Amino acid sequence: MREESLYFIAVLATPEVASAVISIKQEFADRFESSYALKPPPHITLQSPFWMHHKNEENLKQALTVFFSRMPPFKVQCRNFGSFPSGKNPVIFIQPLENKILDTIHKNLMLFLRELGFSEERTPLKFHPHMTVAYRDLTLDNFQKAWPEFEQRHFEADFSVDKIYLLRQDRKKWIPLAGFDLLSTG
Repeated sequence: MREESLYFIAVLATPEVASAVISIKQEFADRFESSYALKPPPHITLQSPFWMHHKNEENLKQALTVFFSRMPPFKVQCRNFGSFPSGKNPVIFIQPLENKILDTIHKNLMLFLRELGFSEERTPLKFHPHMTVAYRDLTLDNFQKAWPEFEQRHFEADFSVDKIYLLRQDRKKWIPLAGFDLLSTG
């Protein structure tokens, strides 16, 4: 068995919102030959995928438990679609509205991970939150077919966030490994 795995840290959509997002991801798979986005659960990435030795997993989980316990819960409001129309790897995503708490959590997480030894290159302070519905295997041709439709399509979903997740790739599928409770206000 490999001694390292791929991990990332994310906000996961609630089951109701996730179901709606998975339907859109499936539509991209069926209509535009782009199924790669079906691998991870619907999410907003806070820390992009990184390799880590299994022996460090518990220490990271403990550190993240303490870190996130100091962060406030918040609400995500998603409205419509956006894109990164790069010729090489175009992306279509569901667009969250601006969220100062989410931005602050991201910035603080990047600085915290740097204290844990992550490089500045792997922990950028620039943040563009989004919930991807098509990428990697979305060809430029299929992007150009899909984007005019999705640019006009309406999507609306709101959900509350009281946990942040560490996910691990397991046989090409992303599994939520641990959930970290945000600051309890009760």
